[in-house]
Amino acid sequence: MEWVREGVLGRSAGPGYSPFGGPIQRADVDYWMEEVEGLGAAAIICLLAEDELRRYDDVLRAEGGLLRFYEARELQVFSIPVEDLKEPELDPDELRAVEEAFNKATKPVLIHCSAGLDRTGAAVEHLVNAGLV
Repeated sequence: MEWVREGVLGRSAGPGYSPFGGPIQRADVDYWMEEVEGLGAAAIICLLAEDELRRYDDVLRAEGGLLRFYEARELQVFSIPVEDLKEPELDPDELRAVEEAFNKATKPVLIHCSAGLDRTGAAVEHLVNAGLV
């Protein structure tokens, strides 16, 4: 987790992400959330595709999944489902949706996808180039 601009925009891998794969662990999700709360994030822009969100259904069943888990933590949530491993990482409509979400969101905002690299990087680059950050 890192700031792009402190107090305005942060970026991260998704909760419980491991470059080695495997099932998502609740303890890892809780640790990630503690870091988010430590940053003081007020909103999350989640770029996970629907199939990626379903990976959280078992570990966050009681909460109703990842997005409801965020809402239960009183975070403003913007879900923009973007498929992984495509070119470009975000198409013009997805970039527009990121910009709209960022403009509506209470700051600071945290953007994440799965690894926090390609989709998140494209979203952050767009916001910076648009002069919003």
